[in-house]
Amino acid sequence: TRERPSILINTRGGRRSDYEFIVFGSTVFRVPRKGQPVAVASTTLVAKKRTWRYRFDIDDVPGLGAGYGWAAATQKQSGRFADVAPDNGYATSP
Repeated sequence: TRERPSILINTRGGRRSDYEFIVFGSTVFRVPRKGQPVAVASTTLVAKKRTWRYRFDIDDVPGLGAGYGWAAATQKQSGRFADVAPDNGYATSP
């Protein structure tokens, strides 16, 4: 209850490129280079202790079918941002 989990999704480029989507709360947002994030899909979050599971339809998020990288992040109650997984940057899709 003291943290806000999110997933950053990178569909283009390597580990150092900007992410294109963020999964936060009950929504997947597309993050354009300029302008505000735009909602593109709905999601559900199930949290149990330190395990977070987001579920959404991969077909609702453009570009995920071709592969993607992801990182889990959170904003603590203090407002500090924390990259919580994986330890060495983005993990790639199978």
